[in-house]
Amino acid sequence: MFAHKYRAPIVTIGTLGYSDFMDRAMGLLTPWSFVPHPILLYMDDMTFSQRCYNFLVSAVDALIRKYYYMPRQDKLAQKYFSAIEGPESFPSVYELEKSISVMLINSHVSTSPPRPSISGLVNVAGAHIQPAKPLPADIQRFLDGATEGAIFFSLGSYVQSSDMPKDKLKAFFEVFRNLKQKVLWKFEDESMTNVPRNVMVR
Repeated sequence: MFAHKYRAPIVTIGTLGYSDFMDRAMGLLTPWSFVPHPILLYMDDMTFSQRCYNFLVSAVDALIRKYYYMPRQDKLAQKYFSAIEGPESFPSVYELEKSISVMLINSHVSTSPPRPSISGLVNVAGAHIQPAKPLPADIQRFLDGATEGAIFFSLGSYVQSSDMPKDKLKAFFEVFRNLKQKVLWKFEDESMTNVPRNVMVR
């Protein structure tokens, strides 16, 4: 809205990778015959029935966005931004979207299915990644000694390994004990006992 008022270029970021509406905003029509919709697990070598289904999903998505989602965005924009210029001269969000100059996409050609692109759609996947820091010395020594390879085991951020029942914990240790590889286990309690020699809890 401010870009429209001050006639400034608009640069946006697509954090989830490519989507058809990004192409349309930049004036590029997505060829649904071989570019799969983001919610489908297809690649570019779709069967005829998959292409038909991809067309259906993509078309419904485009219609919902244009006739359901965007009008609601317009109402919000009118409510919160109409004081800038007044509702009469206020463009729709759909029109503003088409005035985007550059879109930075969290994607890369090496990890995405083939699709047409234009200069305004810029792949920047990995731009947020910081340079790697050295590992703590004890972990580095442990991994350097992994002549058969290493496994990093984590239950994610929602499940705490330390909350695991003792019988389940023992079962994991028995499995890891029989592996040739060394196992680095993301564990919240480093005071564990009876840890196999090829396992480090950290």
